[in-house]
Amino acid sequence: MKAILKTMMLPLAAFALASAGAVTTQTDKSDVEARQTATYYIHKPLVTSCQAVTLTCSTVPGEPCMYNDGVTNWQVFNRLSSTSPCNIQLYRP
Repeated sequence: MKAILKTMMLPLAAFALASAGAVTTQTDKSDVEARQTATYYIHKPLVTSCQAVTLTCSTVPGEPCMYNDGVTNWQVFNRLSSTSPCNIQLYRP
C-alpha cells in the first residue's frame, strides 16, 4: 500500500511544484507594455528642444533611460502630445 501511495504522490507533488513555478514566473502584461521600443525624445541641441529617437525604455522607476548618439549620452524623455514639452522621465528596462 505504501508503494502505491508513493508512486501516486510523487507525480502529484511534481505537478504542484511545476504549476506554482509557472504561476509565479509569468510576465506582467503591464510591465511588457511599459518596455516597448517606441519613439521618445532627447533635449538636443537645446534644453527646450525635443529630438525624436527610437529605443526601448520603461515607465517603471529605476536608472534613467539614456541615448548615445555616438558622442554624448542624452537622457530620454516622453511627452503627452506633439505639442507638449518633453518632460516625462523614462527609465532603463
